[in-house]
Amino acid sequence: MAAAAAPTTVAVKVKWNKEVLNLDVDLSAPGGIFKAQLQSLTGVPADRMKLMGLKTANLTDDFDMTKSGLANGKTIMMIGNAEQIDLAKPAEARTFREDQVGGHADDEAMSNGLTNIA
Repeated sequence: MAAAAAPTTVAVKVKWNKEVLNLDVDLSAPGGIFKAQLQSLTGVPADRMKLMGLKTANLTDDFDMTKSGLANGKTIMMIGNAEQIDLAKPAEARTFREDQVGGHADDEAMSNGLTNIA
């Protein structure tokens, strides 16, 4: 009896936020193709997505997908945000009362309630 060849395409489910995506993944293609497929469906850039449920911690673009542990019906989870986050600094820096010279504002009483005995 001949051994059955491993399938080249598997149907997997990808959970992202509250969505469940059903995908057919070609195991003969590199990992970059899989990430590009997810990017086209979700809008999450490939460099900002994290996939959990694979045998590798970091899915690189040239990763051999036959070693990923994907099988028919397997569910993996994707984390990533499709929107660009603006991390620009504010126009003016905030100053807090504690950061001013002396640690107190000019109009604040400087007494801490203690007096010297001598």
